[in-house]
Amino acid sequence: MTPEAVQPEQEVVYEMPMGVVLSAPPFEDASRAYTRAWEPPTGYYLYENLYGGSAFKNDYTLTNKSINAFFTQGMEAEPLYGSLIRQSDGTWVFSSKKDPTTVDPTTVGKGNYFAYGFIPREAADGASITRLPDDPATHSYADGAVLTIHGLKSVAADACVMIGAKDGFADKTNPENVIYYDGGYTDKNGNDKYDAGTDERTNRLRRGDFNFELKADVSSSGPEDTPENYLFFLFDHLCSALVINMRVHPEYDALRTIRLKEVRLRTATNSAIIKKLMNVTITLNATDGSDPIKSIVYTPINDSGDSDGQVFKSSTELGLTLTTDLTDVSLLSHFVSKGVTRLLVTSRYDVYDKNVTIEHPEGNLVRKDCTATNNIPLNLISYFTEAERCKKYTLNMTIQPTYLYVLSDPDLNNPTVTID
Repeated sequence: MTPEAVQPEQEVVYEMPMGVVLSAPPFEDASRAYTRAWEPPTGYYLYENLYGGSAFKNDYTLTNKSINAFFTQGMEAEPLYGSLIRQSDGTWVFSSKKDPTTVDPTTVGKGNYFAYGFIPREAADGASITRLPDDPATHSYADGAVLTIHGLKSVAADACVMIGAKDGFADKTNPENVIYYDGGYTDKNGNDKYDAGTDERTNRLRRGDFNFELKADVSSSGPEDTPENYLFFLFDHLCSALVINMRVHPEYDALRTIRLKEVRLRTATNSAIIKKLMNVTITLNATDGSDPIKSIVYTPINDSGDSDGQVFKSSTELGLTLTTDLTDVSLLSHFVSKGVTRLLVTSRYDVYDKNVTIEHPEGNLVRKDCTATNNIPLNLISYFTEAERCKKYTLNMTIQPTYLYVLSDPDLNNPTVTID
């Protein structure tokens, strides 16, 4: 008799549907000397609207990113580690994959929790969390936490740390258009419903408050109950933003067409290329609405190679045509700011002549897969000599020849790029 095959133990996977709203402050323009003001709810932007929609040719979006999250309960339980994952239909689930001998995810139910985490989880290898270090025996996660992000890419998406959490309530006055608000409210009219303009909003979303309530537990959570667990999260930026605007000088454009195929970004100090991956340790203190970030420590992973990230890749074989207008080609990227004094921008492109025919409506291909790398000191585009977290840097690049250009001359493999 053949013994039955032993089936491998299945990993515990738990998913709780819920509603999630993400918010963050805008980046400061690095050319302006002012301090960010953040007074929720009017002082922050919905995460998906942070960059003004589809203004960038690389179609940068944050709406499909997942949140690396820890749901904690003071000192009474180990943190439940998982991800808030946005589904294709726009709904969210909290998904936990955990060693069941440590935490049984199915025990998660109604109650108060403290949330810590970062977005997007795709930009790093993972994260870990501990209580505050000065006296961990007496500290609770209600006081704050130390969050360490492992293997964060130095050139990546807009990595942000969670700095506030709050559950919400539903205004069901119009069943066809239910509106959700952060915090709670005082029912001034005694009619057991929220009346905008008369009822008082209370316990609202703010910086440094990581507490929220799950109102539906495992047994009752389902698609129809998702609104009961409606969460609002605040995030703050761990990186700098870089906007690259590109154009061709009119004299060059009159003779040649450049079609951009790829742009890559590396970051550097004055003396070396920055490492590709970093561990980032953020100490967060619970506060009364002030900035909860006590410190951020960036530690390069020395065996991770050089920083390198793709800013743009053309969706077509022909590439994206550069014009003489800077605003026609705008690209967005983000990078960890620690130590950055130089930006290395590498473009790959094809060059065509202007001889447009029926057979060659795009012109004749003159050079294929040219590359140009520009080493740009940060002080050329900013008053700062070293990049700063939460700042937005705008790089305007103009491609132009360095000599009188006639059609019989060979094309430059590495055309001059000036910084406007």
